[in-house]
Amino acid sequence: GVIEEKHHDGAMTMRWYGRDSVIDFMQNHGILPLPPYIKKFEGDPGRYQTVYAKIPGASAAPTAGLHFNQEIMDELRNLGCDFTELTLHVGPGTFKSIEQDDVRDYQIHGEWINVPADCVKKISLARTNGQPIICVGTTALRSLETVERLNGLNKPWHGITNIYIYPGQKIGSCDYLLTNFHLPYSSLLVLVAAFTGFDLYKKMYDHAISGDYRFFSFGDCMLLKNNS
Repeated sequence: GVIEEKHHDGAMTMRWYGRDSVIDFMQNHGILPLPPYIKKFEGDPGRYQTVYAKIPGASAAPTAGLHFNQEIMDELRNLGCDFTELTLHVGPGTFKSIEQDDVRDYQIHGEWINVPADCVKKISLARTNGQPIICVGTTALRSLETVERLNGLNKPWHGITNIYIYPGQKIGSCDYLLTNFHLPYSSLLVLVAAFTGFDLYKKMYDHAISGDYRFFSFGDCMLLKNNS
């Protein structure tokens, strides 16, 4: 392959001349693309993948989903929970730091999402029955909130989302968020602050730091209520 262009955000455009497809070549010869803060990872690559992943395309795993295995999901179903799936291809921009003094001035990265008809149908049914909507991960929240703002989550949608969620915005797509503890200066941290409210967000992170919680991809998680 030949690098044809380097972009201001660090991404590059490549023209591919290989006999195999890019995906096949990477699967056969590449190494696991881990976040930059994970050093010397020698474990099973399957540990950095959710049990329900299906569609190739993300630059990183949606790490809140790493807390689930099939046994836990079956147990939740027995308790009356239902699951529905969507797709967001996590982009490398998710690790980019916010450098602006005012977070509202940040130009967020775009990511491809697909919120299918089955997902929309199940959410509509849950809302009709007064059941809470719980997003597993900021990826799921970003996807649902995009479609919520486009059509009220009444129709399926796929495409590039550039939605940027920061404190002061109302989040209408879900009631709870299961998420890990995120990197400083990240857009994901700003999203969590918007979801919980800034004061509670500060208390949560102070508690996690003082309690020596594990942060980031292989870290602990928390279940948050929508206070936006």
